[in-house]
Amino acid sequence: MRIDSLREVPDIDLETDICIVGSGPAGLTIAAELAGTPWRVLVLESGGCLRDPDIDRLNDIENVGAARARPHRDARNRVLGGSSDTWSGRCGYLDEIDFACRPWVPGSGWPIRAEEAAGVATHRAARRGQP
Repeated sequence: MRIDSLREVPDIDLETDICIVGSGPAGLTIAAELAGTPWRVLVLESGGCLRDPDIDRLNDIENVGAARARPHRDARNRVLGGSSDTWSGRCGYLDEIDFACRPWVPGSGWPIRAEEAAGVATHRAARRGQP
């Protein structure tokens, strides 16, 4: 069910087991994982289907630290899909180097190998009956 305004729904109808704030990649991934479970899941998004300058102003900040490399609005979107709106929701597979420790990249390296991550994705797809 989609609700365009919380003012349209009595409080009693908004009872939920899990509330996910934000419909970005992480929020919608969690919601998809919980679909079909006994839990009632509610995803809250401050934006609508299209970008709105008035709603985007909710992201306005005063930066008193180091200057940002890019404007914060280049990566933060208050719209259905969240930050994925910036990159059109496209996703790519990680390469082996993405998992490797690289001395020139502080904090790099994962505790798993690329093959293990691919195995997890394959297992989840099979669980859902997907190729």
